[in-house]
Amino acid sequence: MAKTKENTFSTYLGKTNKELMVLLNDEMSSLFDMRMKHKTGQMNETHNLKLARKKIAQIKTAMNVNKERENQS
Repeated sequence: MAKTKENTFSTYLGKTNKELMVLLNDEMSSLFDMRMKHKTGQMNETHNLKLARKKIAQIKTAMNVNKERENQS
C-alpha cells in the first residue's frame, strides 16, 4: 500500500495567505532549530533538513499562486 502525503502542494493551495504565513513562520523556525542541532551534532535524521526546505518552497509558491489569482480577479 502506498503512503499518503499529508502536506502536499495541493493542500497548501486551498489555504489563505494568512494561514500560509503562519505555516511559513513555523516551518522556518523549525528549520533554524534543525540547522542548530545539525551543526552541534545532535541531529541524526539529516534528511529532515531537505524536507523542511521543500515545504518552505511549496508554501512560498502557493502564496505566489494566491497572489496571482487575486491580481487576475
